[in-house]
Amino acid sequence: MHTVGLSAISDSAVVESRTDTLIAAWAVGGVFTVSAMLIACGQVTRPRLVITALLLVSAVCGHHLISMSGLRVVPLYPGPDNGLTFIDRIGIAAAVCVVSSLLIAAGVAALFFDRHLTDVKGLANATSEAVVLTRGGMIIHANEQFVSMVGKPLAELKALPLENFLEQKEGKHGLVKSLDGRVPVDIVDGVIEYRGRETLVFGLRDVRERLEAHERLDHLASHDPLTGLLNRRAFNAQSENTIRLAEAEGSAAALLILDLDRFKAINDIHGHGEGDLVLQQVAQVLRSSFGSTALIGRIGGTSFPCFSLRVLISRGNK
Repeated sequence: MHTVGLSAISDSAVVESRTDTLIAAWAVGGVFTVSAMLIACGQVTRPRLVITALLLVSAVCGHHLISMSGLRVVPLYPGPDNGLTFIDRIGIAAAVCVVSSLLIAAGVAALFFDRHLTDVKGLANATSEAVVLTRGGMIIHANEQFVSMVGKPLAELKALPLENFLEQKEGKHGLVKSLDGRVPVDIVDGVIEYRGRETLVFGLRDVRERLEAHERLDHLASHDPLTGLLNRRAFNAQSENTIRLAEAEGSAAALLILDLDRFKAINDIHGHGEGDLVLQQVAQVLRSSFGSTALIGRIGGTSFPCFSLRVLISRGNK
């Protein structure tokens, strides 16, 4: 800027510069510029951007002002005849005002478009799902839900690969690496235009509560609610699989049926609450008496059939 500006008056004036101020100007401008670039090469944060901008402004102003302090300008054609008239000065001033106004208006318009038309921060934070915008596999923006899920600030997430935090599985399922471990998510992706460029957006829905609810429903559908043992339907289905497995492996299978005598007297004398406690204690004894390969179920009011691959037991009802 400084050199081009001086070249504009070289035809009408002799411009003489001092060597010491010229060297100082280039040295100051170079130091500020290099410092700004070194800071800009680090992690992108708001304070770094502000410091970089201030250093670049200091580089331009320092170089220009120091250079001007050592200049001597001698007009080649002195005199009022060759000078600017009043109308010329008014025209130049008006042109400078118009150009400056256009530049300011362009800056305001760019700020408006950037903040109100292309900024998706408010919209992304309004949803309960985690939203991530990537370009070339790198994170360029994420909403508060994703930041909370992975436990890292947005400034640290930007310019990092999304694969560092998301493991995609078959279909639209994946795992997000968070502070609590791996979070199962459903993935919805698409392509949008963000700030004038094609951008890939991911919507990540946390499905932990849904999976836990499904597990609870599956457990309730196959287990006795009082004792936690297999119910009749689940025990019959799994015992058939156990028999087929034993036949295929040539191993032994055993069936034990335990029935509690005089259980009705417990309910009549001590109440149903104590009777339920007795059933729960019996279920606990059965769990501790058999290995992990045994199937234990409650198929009736007081019946506890046990099916094991390792023990051959045959007992009648008592």
